[in-house]
Amino acid sequence: MTISKDKLLNIKKIVVHKFCHDGTSSAMIIKDVLPDVEVFFAGHKDKEYLELKVTPGLLFCDISPPPGRDREFLKGESIVLDHHIKYENVIKKFETAGLGAYGETDDGISGAVLAYDHVWLPLEEKAKTYKKSVHSLQRLAGIRDTYQKDSLNWDDAQEQTEALAFYPSDHYLNGNHICGILPQEKEIGRVICERNKFYIARAIDQAFLLPWNGIKVAIIPGHKIISDASEGLRKKGVSITFAFGFKLSEFKTPYIAISSRSDGSFDCNRFAENFNGGGHVRAAGGMFMDIKDNTPNPYTAIQEMLNLHGEKCMI
Repeated sequence: MTISKDKLLNIKKIVVHKFCHDGTSSAMIIKDVLPDVEVFFAGHKDKEYLELKVTPGLLFCDISPPPGRDREFLKGESIVLDHHIKYENVIKKFETAGLGAYGETDDGISGAVLAYDHVWLPLEEKAKTYKKSVHSLQRLAGIRDTYQKDSLNWDDAQEQTEALAFYPSDHYLNGNHICGILPQEKEIGRVICERNKFYIARAIDQAFLLPWNGIKVAIIPGHKIISDASEGLRKKGVSITFAFGFKLSEFKTPYIAISSRSDGSFDCNRFAENFNGGGHVRAAGGMFMDIKDNTPNPYTAIQEMLNLHGEKCMI
């Protein structure tokens, strides 16, 4: 069902995925036609997100309502635009009620694409930016976020992603910025992409390789390059790649964050759900492990996680 124009015009606050180029793109696109909306950048583990109140005029894009609370937000007529398979059943409830849309990742649909199709286009007469620029922004965001590596625009999508990640999200949401990437911002993205090639090559060369369940698994440090590193590792016969990093929570307690990629023979989303994460079959993240005195090193911890839940996630 189509979301009514009246409901779109009533949007007061949007919730988008934090630390994510697709979430930032989604916010840029929506604010181009609804400049007065409040933007909340949410992380799946953030207390403010988990305890978010149901208020009139709420829209979720590239992220769904907090787990277990979809009925509250459905009753409050919140709008949900998301493409993460973990929340497909939830999103489709809103879609059926004329309050949302689910995007098929295999078709290159990301949060930004949904924002463009279901908010920007219906409200195009209110836009401040030329359609060509907004169309390019959402298209490149979709290509990168759903890893359409064979696209002729892959390099442009990479550069846009790095440019969006380089600046704080608010940089792109001020009233003086167009809904798109400026030439000087794109150049920064290009330079970062060139630099990343070194780190990707090093990660591939120095990956810890683990024979598991008849396949090869690789473990590397660092989340930022996992998609590209896993692509190179697959050429070496690796089916699953895990990446880890050390982070601090909002309470300043350390934890290990883990992401995964696969060649399609392993359901990353199903695996991540065992550790409160999620995503897609070929790519998932959001897995966290608190660091305590008896916490094993990340390489050992990931092996233990695989041994515990991995076999049932094989396709």
